[in-house]
Formats: sequence, structure tokens, C-alpha cells
Amino acid sequence: MKKSKFHYVLGIAAFGTAAIAAWFSVTGLGKLFAGAAISVMIMAGVLEFAKLVVASYVYRYWKKIKFLEKTYLVIALVILMTITSAGIYGYLSGAYSETSSKLQISNGEISLLDKKKEQFKQRIDNTNENINKKNIRITSLNGLRSSQETRLDSLYARKYYRQARVVESQIKDADSEIKKLTKETDSLLNVVNVYNEEVSKLDLGVTEKEADNLKGDTAPLQYMANLFNSDMDKVVNFFMFLLIFVCDPLAIMLVIATNKVLLEGSEEKAEEVIVKIEPTKIEPIKENEIVKEPEEIVEKPISYVTNDKGEFKPVKKEEPKVDLAQKAILDDIKSQGIGHNASYLGFLDVLFKGGEVNVGDLIPKWDMFIEQLTKKGLKFTEKEVKDFLTICNLFKITDMSGPNKRIAKEYSISKDIISLLSK
Repeated sequence: MKKSKFHYVLGIAAFGTAAIAAWFSVTGLGKLFAGAAISVMIMAGVLEFAKLVVASYVYRYWKKIKFLEKTYLVIALVILMTITSAGIYGYLSGAYSETSSKLQISNGEISLLDKKKEQFKQRIDNTNENINKKNIRITSLNGLRSSQETRLDSLYARKYYRQARVVESQIKDADSEIKKLTKETDSLLNVVNVYNEEVSKLDLGVTEKEADNLKGDTAPLQYMANLFNSDMDKVVNFFMFLLIFVCDPLAIMLVIATNKVLLEGSEEKAEEVIVKIEPTKIEPIKENEIVKEPEEIVEKPISYVTNDKGEFKPVKKEEPKVDLAQKAILDDIKSQGIGHNASYLGFLDVLFKGGEVNVGDLIPKWDMFIEQLTKKGLKFTEKEVKDFLTICNLFKITDMSGPNKRIAKEYSISKDIISLLSK
């Protein structure tokens, strides 16, 4: 991707992230203050927009803003980010609570089915215990009847008829009780089968509910909770805090990054206009030959002397001295066909805004500088403006060495330097 197009991508990312954070925050704050939701959402929306403007303003004018103003704006920015994060948390927690309530209802239904299943299992256990008791009684009666039948044969053999009839009556009673117990046992077995069918239905219901939960919105969170062997609420809170930490702070950083790229792009555009001009052919200035700033020229009063005839003659005023390095630059400028132009002082006045611009301030963009010259009512050609910027660069009026192109000399000194071109 070309560098010139990257600021569009960065701007879209910043706007998108900020818009998403604002939407979540405004909606979340509306839910937190449901009694005045519309009013709160309007206020929150305006504050969200103001937050982005404050971030851009603080970054662009950090060196020009006073300390108290800077401190307040930074604190306000942090507080607004905290409010945004609280709104995002309110929105996410509200969304989770709706899903969580459905899961809690489903879990409650599962718990109810489990309790019913336990009740049926308890009934089955009690019935089986009763069946076992009856089976033991039946076994005992069968054993007693067998012994009585053996005794009955013995009594008939010895012709004890009266005692034999008593034994026959006992055997008959035992048979009757055995039939009754057998019938009751069969009935209890049918009850156990019914209970088992109910337990099976309840098991199926629990399985279906659990399957529905795994298909619901909270399924991924349940898997994560099982993976970390933790409660699902803790897992959800952990992810919500991660989103809060990334969303709004990332939006602010992207806004600052967009401003940075735009500023650097405008400075590179201004530099490109100057760099395209042919470089000077003079030898580089050595460290001990740094261009000296011209001394302020103070006009002295004219002095008069007398000649041999007693006549008064004015003393010739000394011309201001020109530094050798500056002389070399002037010669080189003239060799490139850049001569004196009365408009240069007007250009300089626009560049310094009549003396309002100080050393270290940024140089305006090329388009902005042209617009300012036009508003000033100056007549110029593009070549004249480029020649003027070349002169400013060569005489170190502007500093084009670093990434930020700035004013390097005071207005009064720069004005004296430009004035030398008329000599």
C-alpha cells in the first residue's frame, strides 16, 4: 500500500473503532440510567465526539497549550475514557444477563427434573425393599408347607387323623398367603416398572435440556469455563474487561496516529516543493564557518568635517559588512538566476504573519502559504515563491533538516537577511 494512501486506511480504522466504542458506551449508559435514557444517551454521544476532538487538539498543539489547560484536558480525556469503558461494560453485561437468565431458567428446569428423578428412584428403592420382604416371606412359607406336607403323610400313616386335619388346614392357610404375597409382589413389580419408565423420561428430558444449552449462545463460554475449570461468570467478566481495555484506548490511539500521519504528510508535501529545486553548487560550509546572523544595522546621524578651505562635508557612511559565507550564498543565488525581488519582503511578512510567528513554529503547507499570499493581495508567480523558499532554506531562515519543518530565525533577523538581496 502506498504511503500516501495509508492515512485513509488509518482514518477509517480510527473512525470505525471510535464509532463502535461510542455505540456500545452510549447504549450501555442508557441502560444504566434507564429512567432518563434518551437524555443520557444524547449527553454521552456529545461527550464521545468531544473526546476525539480533545485527543486531536492536545496532540496537535501540545507545545503551545499552557500547563493548566493541558493538565485539565488530559484529566478530562482519561475520565471520558473511563466513562466510555463503564458504558461498554454496562452494554456487554446487560447482553450477557439476558442470555444468562435463559441459561439459569434451563438449569433450574434441569434441577427440577433431577429432583423428580431422585424421588422416583427413592420410591423404586422402597418398593424393591418391600418386594424383597414379601419374597422372603414366600420362601419361608414354601419351606414351612413342605415340612407340613411331610408331617401330614406321617400322621396319616400312623392314623392320627385329627392332627392330620389340623396340618392340612395349616397347609391351606400357607398356600393362601403365598398366593396373596405373590399377587402383591407382581403388582409391586409393575409399579417399579412404571417408576423406571418415569426415570427414563426424566433422564431424556435432562439430556435434551443440556443439549439445548450446548446449542445456545453461551455454549462457547461454557466450553471456555470447562477448559479453565472456572465459573462461567468469571470467564465472561474476564473477556469483557479485555474488550474494555482494547476498544476505547485503541480508538484514541488511532485518532492520534491519524493526526500524526496527516501532519507528517503535510510537512513532507511542503518539503517536496523545496527539494525539487536544484541544489546549490557551493562548497559545504565548515563548522568554523557557520553563517552568522547579521548584526542589526542602526542608522547613525550624518557627521560633518571641514576641508582645507573650511567647507563642511558630510562623512561617508560605512556600508554594512556582509559575511563571507552569506556573500557566497548570494553569488550562488544570482548564478541560478534568482535575483532581487521586491515581493520577497512581502512573502516574508506573510510567512511570519507580521512577526507573530516565533522560532520553532511549523512552516505552513504549500497550499496554505499560497492562499495566504493571495489573501494578502500580493502578485506572484509560482517560480517567485519557490525562489523565495529556496533563499529561506539557504540562509537558514527555515530549518528543513528534521521531520518537522520549522522557522529557525527571528523575524527581524530574517528581514535583514532578505534585505541584503537588494544590494
